Amino acid sequence: YLTSDRFFSLADEEKIVTDIQSKHLLIVQALNKLRLEPRETCIIGDSDTDIHVGRLARLGKIIAISRGIRSKEQLEVLKPDYLIDNLNELVAIIQKLPV
Repeated sequence: YLTSDRFFSLADEEKIVTDIQSKHLLIVQALNKLRLEPRETCIIGDSDTDIHVGRLARLGKIIAISRGIRSKEQLEVLKPDYLIDNLNELVAIIQKLPV
């Protein structure tokens, strides 16, 4: 559903070796290419890596979803800005964020 200029992904071999650093570079690449301000950008992820990358990239909001590879309890410890159980909750959060 994404055009090639809007799709950013790691090579499979990078996911195992340097996940945080590689994901951080992808986020920075996407921010630059799409001309987005980090503080006005959110990351939505299901892992501790996603939360760490969001902080490293100084993104405005970090949203963790507990329907992925980490449990709600594991994600709570990392103190994301929001911790949701499903994507329906995401819609409510997005609607409340300043434009």
